[in-house]
This record gives sequence, C-alpha cells and structure tokens, in this order.
Amino acid sequence: MSELNLSKTCELHVHIGGCLGPEHLFELGRGHYRQIDWTLYEKSFLKAYGYKPDPIQMFSRAVKDENHRAITHCCVMSKEDTGDFERFQAKYDFGLCIFRYWWHTLGRVNELLNHIFAQHQSEGIFYAEYRALAPHDKESSSDLVDFHETIVTALRKACNKNFEARYIVSLPRNSPLECYNIIRQWLDRRPDLLPYVVGFDFCHFEEGFPPSTTKNFFSQLHEDNKRDPKKHFDVTYHVGEIFFDKSLESSIRWCHEAAELGAVRLGHCIALGLDPNISTSRVPNAHSIETVSERIDQIQYDKKYYEELTNWGVKISRQKIEKELHDLKNLPLEKKIELPYSKNRLAEIRSRQDFVLFQLKKLNVVIEVCPTSNLLMGCVPDPSAHPIHRFIESGISLAIGSDDPGLFGQTLAKEIDWLPHNSSISSSKLAQCLKNPFDLRLSYKRNKLVSNK
Repeated sequence: MSELNLSKTCELHVHIGGCLGPEHLFELGRGHYRQIDWTLYEKSFLKAYGYKPDPIQMFSRAVKDENHRAITHCCVMSKEDTGDFERFQAKYDFGLCIFRYWWHTLGRVNELLNHIFAQHQSEGIFYAEYRALAPHDKESSSDLVDFHETIVTALRKACNKNFEARYIVSLPRNSPLECYNIIRQWLDRRPDLLPYVVGFDFCHFEEGFPPSTTKNFFSQLHEDNKRDPKKHFDVTYHVGEIFFDKSLESSIRWCHEAAELGAVRLGHCIALGLDPNISTSRVPNAHSIETVSERIDQIQYDKKYYEELTNWGVKISRQKIEKELHDLKNLPLEKKIELPYSKNRLAEIRSRQDFVLFQLKKLNVVIEVCPTSNLLMGCVPDPSAHPIHRFIESGISLAIGSDDPGLFGQTLAKEIDWLPHNSSISSSKLAQCLKNPFDLRLSYKRNKLVSNK
C-alpha cells in the first residue's frame, strides 16, 4: 500500500459528535422529531443567524417527502454558512439534539455509536482516534465519567482485526485539571479500558482561553506520565483556528506556547500559515485589537526570544518594548488597545510564522490539517490560500483529518485527495510529506515508551 493510500486508512482528527451526516440524522430522527428537545439548536441558530428555526416543520417536510435533503441545511455547512464558529456550532447542535435523545431518552446510544464505527470501516479506515467533549460542572462528576465510559466501552467492542479505535478525552478549557483528575481516577478503577484511552484534547472555543491557563494541567500530566509510563497520555490541542480576539502576533505565539507546554499534535494552526494580509482582511479591524494582558504576554515572549526572532528578521527594539511594558502595567488588564498594521509589521509577522514553524519542527510537533473544515468554517477564503501549502514547504510533520465529516459532507479519503486536486503538488510528493500516519498515533507513542522502559 502506498503511503498516500495508507493515510486514507488512519484517521487522527475526528469528533464523534460531528460524524453523522443528514441521511443518518434523518433516519435517527424521523420517528422521534416531535419528542426531541430542540431548544439547544433553536437558541444557537438564533444567535448565529438572527432568526429562530422550526426543526419540527422541517423534519415533517423531510418525512413527508421521504428525502433527507429537507434537513441538510440544518446540519451541513455550506459555502453560504462560512464566517464564524457560531454558525458551525448551530449546525452541530442540530445533530447533538438527536444524539442526546437517543442517548438519554431512548437509552440506545450504542446503536448510534456503532453506526459511526461501521461507517468508518466501510470507508476503509483501519485506525481511528475519536474525541469528544462532555458537558461538565462541579455537580456532575459522575455524568462526566458515564459519558466517556459509554463511548470507550462501545469503541472497545467495535474493534476487530480490520479496525482499531482509540479515544482522546476532550477537556473543557475552563476546568482542565479538575476534569483530568476525574478521568485519571476513573481509569485507575477501570484498567481494562486504559488501553483504549490514549490522550487528552482541547477543542471548542479557543478565544479567551490562552494556553497559559492550562499550565497546571500540563504540570500534573507530565508528573503523572513520568511516575507511570504505562499510563502515559499525550495531548492534542486545537489552537490558531479561530482567533479574532487578538493580534496575529499573539495568535502565532499561542501555537508555540501550546507546543512548549507539551502538546504533541496541534489542530489546524491557521495562524501559522495563513498570509497575514489575508488574515487582516477577513473581517473589519481583524486582529488589530487585543487586551492589555495579551499585549503584555506578547512583549514578555518577544523578550524571551529576542535573539532568535531578530535572527529570523523580526525587528524588536528593547527600549521601545520595555517602555511599552511599563506603560501597559498601569492599565487594567482587560482594557482593549488597538495596534494598527503596517506593511513592515505584516512582513515581520510572516517571519514570526516561519520562526514558530521551525520551533515546532524542533519539538517534533505534528500539525493536524482539516482542509474542508477550514474552508467551510471561513478560516481560509479559498484553496490556494490554505496554510497547508506553507506547512508542506516548511517540512513540518502533518496529519490530515476529516474533523466533523458529517457536518462537512466529507470523508478522510476525499480530504487526502483534496491537496493534489487544489495545488500543483503531486500525489507522490504529498505522500512523502505525510509519511506514515500510523507513527503519529498517540497509542504508538505510549507503547514505544513502555517497551523502552
């Protein structure tokens, strides 16, 4: 099997909640759509699109016509939907309402999960690392465990000689250490499930949650991994995907900081490869405003990497940034400041991207690329501008994923074929860049650590 075809059999970036397409959701909801609680979908859709939908009416029409296309616009992203994460969330929540009904009301979530696993097997996938984010608050620790245990148990049963599945627990960005400890304690009680849980992930909204807020989590994780390599967990980290809340410099820095903390695979990293001129033109005043706290963090970063950054073509005046730092410390941390872009600044941002890509290569970090997701989410305006072209030039390790294949109407194989069809790169060159995706598995790394112990 060629390395390119091998990549089509190894799915490393896929969210369970986004795997079901309209035809599947139609079959799951056709007999229950009047009983399903659509509140979550209605609220998120209203927030994203400005009007309240009528899912019961739309489902009724689909059932009457025996055609799932009547609900497609409810749950599939199209070019008309691109623009922000909230629109994606609204589409996601449509399927989530059906998902929750089958899980909590019908008690038949295993049927739903088995459908997902069977679908991937039918597509020729031999190995998949699924991830999911459970709702959590301080009163629902047992619910958190039940959520993940249900998925892992079903996943274990689905494994066979032609299909191997593993699980990555997505942690909430607002309480990662608390949830990590709960999951760790759960796996201590269930050692039979440990082989199937290989890592942790950060996903959902990244804006407002800088990597620095996860320092305590990473510190505990590294300590636990060192103490017991047999229970080693790695971290994947969605970063640099949606980042309108800060400057481009800070967006790039976040990618580097996530890797420095210990994340071994970074999801999307649009901030590292998208042309700065495009980034600043996507929406009015894009990336020109950020908080004082973010600016202070950026200055501290520039001081730390002063020599390296200047060698990469970034011009930094120690005197100017020290004065700016002094002035900023007298301002409220949440105060927003404006930093307009100039031609020189945009050129230096390009150099900052190159610098961080080089640093990630040194750290052996992998970037998980999901082309269709990036395009339909509005992160990238067109295929020619996609950061993957720049990533390939840099020589950094890449893994292609489908992200939410049901919402994007895509498969892993189509994602792999996307680049040769949308660039001058040949399939053979792409195969060389992707190498062997099975070497990038989190379970592979754990097994290697244990065997070398």
